[in-house]
Amino acid sequence: MSTYFRNCHKFILIVQDWGGPKALHLTVNQPNCILGTVISNTWVLKANAELEKFSNFFKTEEGQRLIYEENYFVRTLLLKSMNKKWGNNKAIIVAYEMAFRTPESRKGTLVFPQQITLSESWFQEIEEKLQLLADKPLELILGEKNRTLGNPESIAK
Repeated sequence: MSTYFRNCHKFILIVQDWGGPKALHLTVNQPNCILGTVISNTWVLKANAELEKFSNFFKTEEGQRLIYEENYFVRTLLLKSMNKKWGNNKAIIVAYEMAFRTPESRKGTLVFPQQITLSESWFQEIEEKLQLLADKPLELILGEKNRTLGNPESIAK
């Protein structure tokens, strides 16, 4: 556990994307250390059918092949999630591709989607404790075009 949590410095937590569940796990276990939270494009909820299908695909040989051999997460999934301005910006694309140049460097982009279903009980544990943060200010930032996280049902949870 980080020094911030051991010494319980008061702070505002900003969580985003894949780092969100880990950060929220820490906060629900030390809610007195949190002044408020900004949540952007992350979750700790049980996967809906679409997200479960997505997660399970990356447990298949084909899903693994796409990640390791074709850098599928960056070249396909990431590009689909970007607006046209960013998706057409070669410098942004190259920056992401450089981070995942080799098949070995792409392991995280395979493991993270798999964990959506493999870590279901851990997500449930966090979700059950979220009420410990109910009295804290919260800013929720989700893209309306994000079919999984930006829909009214996910936002309400």
